[in-house]
Amino acid sequence: MEWSVARPSVGGAWRPGGTAAWAAYFLLGMVAVVAFVCCPRLVGVVVFALIMGSGVVAAIAGVRRHRPARTAGWWLMIAALAVSMLANTMFAVGYEVYGQAVFGSVVDAVYFVMYGLLIAGLAVVVPRRSWAWTAAELVDAGVVTAGVAAIWWTVVVQPYLHQPGASSGMVGIWMAYAVCDLLILTGLARLIFTTGSRRPASALLTASIFALLTGDVVYFARVGLDGYISVSNLDNVLWLTWAVVFGTASLHPSVAGLGRVRRATRGVRPGRLLAFAGIAFLCPLAVVTGVRFVHRYAASTAWYDTLVPTLLGAIISTLLVVRLGMLARVAQRRAALLDRQAIELTKALRDQETLQRQLTHRALHDPLTGLPNRALLLERLERALARRRETGSPALLLVGLDGFADLNDTLGHEAGDRVLIELSTRLLGLLTESDSLARVGADEFALVLEDPAGTDPALRAAQIMAAGRVPYLQNDREVVVTASIGYRVMDAPLTAAEALRDAGAALRTAKADGRNRIAAFDVELRSSRLDTARLVDDLRRALTDAEFRVHYQPVVDSRTGEVRSLEALLRWTRPDGTSVPPDEFIPAAEDSGLIIPIGAWVLRHATEQATEWHQRFGLSLSVNVSGHQLSDPQFAETIFEALSASGLPPTALILEITETALVAVTGSTATDVHSCLQRLRDHGIRIAIDDFGTGYASLSYLRHLPVDILKIDRSFVRSDGGNAPGPQDHAFIRAILHLSETLRLSTIAEGVETPQQAALLQHMNCHLAQGFLFHRPMTQEAVEHLLAATTSGPEGSAPHGTHLTAA
Repeated sequence: MEWSVARPSVGGAWRPGGTAAWAAYFLLGMVAVVAFVCCPRLVGVVVFALIMGSGVVAAIAGVRRHRPARTAGWWLMIAALAVSMLANTMFAVGYEVYGQAVFGSVVDAVYFVMYGLLIAGLAVVVPRRSWAWTAAELVDAGVVTAGVAAIWWTVVVQPYLHQPGASSGMVGIWMAYAVCDLLILTGLARLIFTTGSRRPASALLTASIFALLTGDVVYFARVGLDGYISVSNLDNVLWLTWAVVFGTASLHPSVAGLGRVRRATRGVRPGRLLAFAGIAFLCPLAVVTGVRFVHRYAASTAWYDTLVPTLLGAIISTLLVVRLGMLARVAQRRAALLDRQAIELTKALRDQETLQRQLTHRALHDPLTGLPNRALLLERLERALARRRETGSPALLLVGLDGFADLNDTLGHEAGDRVLIELSTRLLGLLTESDSLARVGADEFALVLEDPAGTDPALRAAQIMAAGRVPYLQNDREVVVTASIGYRVMDAPLTAAEALRDAGAALRTAKADGRNRIAAFDVELRSSRLDTARLVDDLRRALTDAEFRVHYQPVVDSRTGEVRSLEALLRWTRPDGTSVPPDEFIPAAEDSGLIIPIGAWVLRHATEQATEWHQRFGLSLSVNVSGHQLSDPQFAETIFEALSASGLPPTALILEITETALVAVTGSTATDVHSCLQRLRDHGIRIAIDDFGTGYASLSYLRHLPVDILKIDRSFVRSDGGNAPGPQDHAFIRAILHLSETLRLSTIAEGVETPQQAALLQHMNCHLAQGFLFHRPMTQEAVEHLLAATTSGPEGSAPHGTHLTAA
């Protein structure tokens, strides 16, 4: 026969499929067992040996093919089967020769060898981890062994002991057989309790051992009752079934994983409970049966007739009580474990609740000051607005610190944090029971006044400003921080987000008015903010659709009227032809940040045109720069890229920066701006201060900044309605000219509109001037016509010292 069983890995899990060999052998083996029953005696001896031998061969083939984890145990059991075949053959031959079997012969010794090998095999085949039995497994195996021993005593041993002529030697051999069977049963119980019986190989092995033990019980019971040794077909069939089923178990692929330990458990499985119940029922029945047998069939009773069954019953009862006690302890331990788990779960739930509260608090509060944040503020605002009809119109105050970023830059963020904490403490001291305070930004706080009748919002804002102006002691120095406040009285239906938006608009108005101010929100302010938003949108479109144009205003020598330089001015005309004044759209561009891309566009456009004028007339180009552009980290790179693209030399470019823009740059930003300007000047680009005299620049600015030109503001050139500067303006102009001469700076007077103004500037030796008296801003074409008309040299040349300035 050719087997088609795939060889699994050692200890691998068995899965159904491809198991034709074990099934074919089982069917053929059982057919052979049936044929044995029908054979004559002598032929039957041969058939018996062949069937037993086939079991040995099948077992050897299965073990070599599937290589179970505990191979030594299988080889011992195979050896036991082979020895059993030898013993049975010797028994049959001796029976035929002598006509009967005799106790105490060599055959009995061979049988004991077989039993020893089988017991050892069952012990070894159990995984090593299970050598140290748990107490529960010991008790369970003891219950099974004691229960079967009671039945064995009644059915096998006791009848034989009451046979006439039973010698002590024969009784000893008989008892040895009984002990061997019980040890085999104990080993099988141990194997089942350790590895389980769900695997097909385990179930087949169990069935084969049960067939062997059942055959022994039937054989010894009949001998005990009949009084002589004989073998029946039932005995032989059971023993042959042991051989066939054992060989089938060895051939089954699941034998490879038989050595794995089942998951440990201290409980009692339903199968064990059923076995215990059966033993508890059969043991008393066996005792009663044995007693009735003795009284009915035995000639006399002996001491062991009552003592042995009673002792076995007591052992079983004791083991069951011990097992119940163990189960009770397990239940107690599990109850204690459940109690501990319940306590831990309760603690975990409390911790989770605490953590949830902490997370909720962190999600709704500022981690630095502990005040509510924007989310909680909006929630409280909604509640205040919902009660507006009952309590009146609440108010929202938005407090913004002035120049707080400079404080962080100069003293450090830790000092800034301490100022915020102290300010929050001061503000908390101003609250009433119905007020709410929140931190809604890095340097912004919000105060909700739910009781408008208690305090006027403007008065409360003044109190906040006074509290904030108290000096803060930081790093052994006093720091004064001012605040701007915008507030909104919520006297009309609106949402919390809309109220915060309106208060923010008022705050921005307060800061735009010069900081340290209080501004109240009104409808006009909202309309102004909406107009500004629409204007910003139009600016974005204008930049994309190329609606901007650059006009130029000349700078001349007031003595001769000769053009010395030009200033470029940005102009915007909407698609409908409407011109937008620069004073209207430039502030919106700066506030929105659009001044950076717009300024870059002006720079590229002006340098491209100025390259041709520089080549033809030797003129230079100046470009106005806002404070936002100065703060841009990429400002210098933008200028270098424009110069490289247009071909204009750096020495032909002048950057005009207003005095106000320079003063507004403070802290670490001022250092960066100074470095940027110095880098530009190192490349040959000149720096001019526009509108000089209107800001608050000190002499240190002029001494430390890389400045080349001062442009005197038009407010000093024009008096109050007069044609010439007044005495005070005259003094200011003379002071600026003297300062420029001292610092070796050039000067240009702006806003010259009358001959008297030009004559006075000439008398004060300020010869470069710019204004409507000379030229108005003009287009590119007009500039080229003007330059061509005023050029006195050959074409392509320019007057000595002529400059072109763009702003």
